[in-house]
Amino acid sequence: MKRGVVVLISLALGVWGCGGSQEKALQRVARAEADMVACKKHVGLEGTPTPDNTSIFPMTEEGKPLILDPDRVAQMRLKVECLIPLAELLEARKAAGVTK
Repeated sequence: MKRGVVVLISLALGVWGCGGSQEKALQRVARAEADMVACKKHVGLEGTPTPDNTSIFPMTEEGKPLILDPDRVAQMRLKVECLIPLAELLEARKAAGVTK
C-alpha cells in the first residue's frame, strides 16, 4: 500500500512539474538577460548590442582583414569581459527556442 501511494505521489509531482517547462525556460532567459545587462553596466558597455555568439573571431570572417573599428572592439571586449553571462544567455535562449 505504501509503495502505491509513493508511486502515485511521484507521478502526480512529475505531471505537475512538466507543465511549466516552457515557463521555466523563459524565466531562465529573463534571468540571463538581467545578468547580461548588469555585466554590460559593470564594464561600461551598456550601449553595445548583445552578441549572438561567443566567438572572438567568427569563422564567417576567416580570411578577411581584421578591421578594429570601435564597434568591433566593443563587441570583442564584451565577449571577453561578460563571457559567462553571455554564454548563459545564449544557451537559455537556445533551450527556450527564443531567437532574441
